[in-house]
Amino acid sequence: VLATLAMLLLGARLLNTGSDPQGLVAVVLFYSVITLLTAAVLWCTLPTPRIGPVGSPAAIQSSWRRVITEPSVWLQAGVVICAYCGYKSLDNYG
Repeated sequence: VLATLAMLLLGARLLNTGSDPQGLVAVVLFYSVITLLTAAVLWCTLPTPRIGPVGSPAAIQSSWRRVITEPSVWLQAGVVICAYCGYKSLDNYG
């Protein structure tokens, strides 16, 4: 969806200005704003981490199941994937 919107933005800028650099600047700004908005939403919605004592190595190893089922871990993974896709999608225009 974002790549389609960016392509429409690039096309509109090229029609209005006829200049490649201005269209690319508009696309980079678009993805930058989307990334900042995503960061702001996550900053406001993620709960503060619970800090506790560090356990033994056996306790740490046994906590993998708890980590994998933690929604915030998957949310962070989603952020990384979205950021990668956002910046990688700029390759379509370069």
